Amino acid sequence: MNATKTVFIAGITGNQGGAVAKYQLATGNTIIGLTRNTESQKAMDLKAKGVTLVQGDLRHPDTYRSDLNKADVAFLMQTLQPKNQEIQEGKIFIDAIDPEKGTHLVYSSVLGADLNTGIPHFDSKFELENYIRSKNIDHTILRPASFYENHLMPRVASDIRKGKYVSPLKRTCTQQMIGIDDIGKIASSVIGQSEKYKGQIIPMATDEWVIGDLPQAFSETIGKPVKYKMLPGLITRLALGRDLSKMFRYMNKHDFKVVDNVQAVRDEFSISGDLKTWIGEHFGN
Repeated sequence: MNATKTVFIAGITGNQGGAVAKYQLATGNTIIGLTRNTESQKAMDLKAKGVTLVQGDLRHPDTYRSDLNKADVAFLMQTLQPKNQEIQEGKIFIDAIDPEKGTHLVYSSVLGADLNTGIPHFDSKFELENYIRSKNIDHTILRPASFYENHLMPRVASDIRKGKYVSPLKRTCTQQMIGIDDIGKIASSVIGQSEKYKGQIIPMATDEWVIGDLPQAFSETIGKPVKYKMLPGLITRLALGRDLSKMFRYMNKHDFKVVDNVQAVRDEFSISGDLKTWIGEHFGN
């Protein structure tokens, strides 16, 4: 029987942090969660389940350092933000880990971080990956693909329900994807087997779709025709900003397939659901 661990989850009330917490709660491990607001409904729900909450900010290590260094394993992900700000914030957290404590850092990066894409939020994560490797700390790096949950952005979901699948990606572009719940499941498995995954980089995708086939997948669930429409580059730039428009340009040009064997990821981490299952859960009547 495996010994229980103390697990520190940064951003525990966020999507990825919350998914990791969900699976960790089933393990019997002690969970410490960092959040900016311990009085939010999500925070209170976690507290009721036995999570110890720490109110703090990644940029201010004095608010969480002592709790972080009680942990056997720490999980870190960061929200989308300007490149230099993300790097600075990440380094502050990494520096707060005392190498003498033996804490294993599980860092959620991005698929393709190492491809020299010039995409700011890819490059920032690769710089942080290299910074982690330069430190004397045990670590595992996760590189998740695009999220299923991007289809839940209000305008995107509204268009789908109206019969339009609007995407900045070309019809012929292949996109690899993963659900946030599956990120939590995989990260939790890594936490539970930190010795096995020590020093590893894990590219994570559980689905692979040609963009032009996605409208039919949604159509089958919502019971009406869904037609593909490409979002022009200028509109993408105005609506989503420079950094994301640069990402979509890169993906269109390079047909962004990074995980060689999606089924191998599913098999290793016992992933049973898929995009069609997810669509049924979120777009079904």
